[in-house]
Amino acid sequence: MEQVNIKAVIVQLLGEFKTDGTLKQVKTDYPKSWNDFPTAIHRTSSKPYFVDADQKELQTQWHITIELYHNKSLTDIVKRISERFNDVRINLSDKDANTANLRRVILEAEFIVDNTLKIVYEK
Repeated sequence: MEQVNIKAVIVQLLGEFKTDGTLKQVKTDYPKSWNDFPTAIHRTSSKPYFVDADQKELQTQWHITIELYHNKSLTDIVKRISERFNDVRINLSDKDANTANLRRVILEAEFIVDNTLKIVYEK
């Protein structure tokens, strides 16, 4: 049983926003230069949620974090990204976490993926 690669899904979805010009940078690490805004930094973690008697990981629990940075308001970007993730049944929560002269919003989601059926369940 192969685990569904949610990392690839996150990269694809955020890549759509880079392609259309909504985001200038999409990274997994903090950039060396903070000149290109808006920037998205994403992280994922996973652990087995349900393993069968044959030690096949049938379900995986995922946690994703997306930090958005901009020197202007992020309200519209947060709304668009949240709507797009909802399309694939990933419901993001958001919280403001402004830092220095930057606007920062942290988007998070925790969910279960059925690796057999390829379905996302809310946790």
